[in-house]
Amino acid sequence: MKAETDRLVLRPFQNEDYQNWLHQFEQRKPSLSKHDKGRIDMSECSEAWFEQLVEKHQALAREDKVYVLGVFRKEDGAHLGAIDISTIMRRSSNGHEWDIPSTISFRNADMAKKP
Repeated sequence: MKAETDRLVLRPFQNEDYQNWLHQFEQRKPSLSKHDKGRIDMSECSEAWFEQLVEKHQALAREDKVYVLGVFRKEDGAHLGAIDISTIMRRSSNGHEWDIPSTISFRNADMAKKP
């Protein structure tokens, strides 16, 4: 699964995204509101840890439970955030299967802003 706009690329994370992903978290600013986590201790997030996270995301997608997509700026490939999409209900009607997405979570409020 991959989607592109004029400025963004949304796609599953890959192991090769680790440095880009880590850099984004290391550049976070202090919290500005109760909904903003601000700076996060990333000391436990090694490359091996990230590879396990990517595998977990891939397994959830294979099971058709949750799709986690990294959001990258097309112009320079910078990691801007992530979204996850899950399905809460699947049902058939007249031979057609309907998917009803339950959540689309944006993990970085600044991801759609131009640099």
